[in-house]
Amino acid sequence: MADSAAHPGAEILEDHAEGRIKTLYDDIKATLRVPVVNLVFRVLAAQYPDYLQVAWRTLQPNAQTAFFEMSSDELRRRAVAGVAEFEPAPPRTLGAEVTDIVRVFHYVNPKLLLAVGALRAALNGQEPRLQELSRDEKRQIERGVPVGAPTTRQVDLEEADDRVRGIFDDIRLTLGLSVINSDYRALASRPDDLETLWSSLKPHVDSPRYGQIVRELRSMTRAHVSVLPFRMDLNPHTLRHSGLSEQQLDGLRTTLSEFYGLLPGLVVNTAFFAVATLGRDEALRSPYPLAVPAR
Repeated sequence: MADSAAHPGAEILEDHAEGRIKTLYDDIKATLRVPVVNLVFRVLAAQYPDYLQVAWRTLQPNAQTAFFEMSSDELRRRAVAGVAEFEPAPPRTLGAEVTDIVRVFHYVNPKLLLAVGALRAALNGQEPRLQELSRDEKRQIERGVPVGAPTTRQVDLEEADDRVRGIFDDIRLTLGLSVINSDYRALASRPDDLETLWSSLKPHVDSPRYGQIVRELRSMTRAHVSVLPFRMDLNPHTLRHSGLSEQQLDGLRTTLSEFYGLLPGLVVNTAFFAVATLGRDEALRSPYPLAVPAR
């Protein structure tokens, strides 16, 4: 497994993906039912492409189960219930495009938290307990991006104007981020709306309640990951036999831990945006619910 060295902040954007990476991106979108490949996968594709191929092959059967979908729904509802206490005020003017963007990331972020939690646990040698789940929980859900889920355009960090760079810098500094996530980059296509939403959220991120919600989401994630339906054979021994060096394993641990650290907060933040733009009742529901299976 000869992953090439890459700049620590390197990523492969969807528009630049070719060959097996493009095929992988298409499969990720179809499995997670979203029209976007999120930052964690773009970073892994640039820095650890061979690992990502193996990891996705192992993760995909779990990510396509009803259990994974229902678990992400639980995380989303918990985040919404928590941020609703902040009483997010609806912006006076907000474009429909922004509402659509919020729906996409409000849907996918809990899935990303579960996915990264599962990959991180596997890399640390933890295996799902494979407890008995119901037949319905184990079933493979229908693949594909739901009708109505919009393609999002993300602002290139190198091409952002001074105003957007200023908002990004404030987000990065306030949240302690080393990277700007896809959500904010997509919302930056409408900087007025991003600034409005961020200004509404910012006063809450240092509150004890915000921290409590983040901890609850992390605890729920650990519980869900521990009982995934299928094995996650991605422990260090297996990866060494696949060709990963100790240096690469250390780098992977750092990368996955960084994303695992930031994703609970990202779930909370997009839940806040969803309550502000959609209202609490709609934000509690999955933006793209599964069809009820035939009996």
